[in-house]
Amino acid sequence: MRQRKVVGLYLATLLSFAVLYGAYMTFIPLFLADRFSSSALEIGPIMTVGSLTTALTASRIGKLSGFLPAERMLPGAFVFFAASFVAVPFLPGHWWATIPVALFGIGQGLNYPVVLTLLAELAPPQHRAVFMSVNGMVIRTGQALGPLLMGGVFFWGGMGSVFFSATGICVVVFLILPRFIGTGSAGPPR
Repeated sequence: MRQRKVVGLYLATLLSFAVLYGAYMTFIPLFLADRFSSSALEIGPIMTVGSLTTALTASRIGKLSGFLPAERMLPGAFVFFAASFVAVPFLPGHWWATIPVALFGIGQGLNYPVVLTLLAELAPPQHRAVFMSVNGMVIRTGQALGPLLMGGVFFWGGMGSVFFSATGICVVVFLILPRFIGTGSAGPPR
């Protein structure tokens, strides 16, 4: 578990769930309600788009892995995250939010399955459950820290700062993640 690649995967998990629960799930609905007076009946379908694109993307991971290694897909997920967050403050209307929400969903569809696959490959069979349970703990830590962190950013800098801070976190992860996990090589098509 002290391998650099494992630490990088846990870091990616921690920060992806921090921005998921902090900026995405907490502040996008608040932003829509505040900026556009969107109702729950409008916000709900918009946020559903993210879940749908996550499912669609995750279902295509096998095809993607034929020409794009997992070690490149994971940093790519953070590009989608960053693009989604940087777009939010500039939305001209609430239905436009489906675009950044869909981008985030694509990123999450790349992120979570790839992390689990790489962890399973790295874990010795007799310790695989430990690796996965630690990953679960890291997820819960990100879920807890995200709203606190982004709530602090909101307190000090306002709504726009939340999305720009989340963008910054994602860009930093994109830049440093290859140093932890490498760049990999494409496997055979599945």
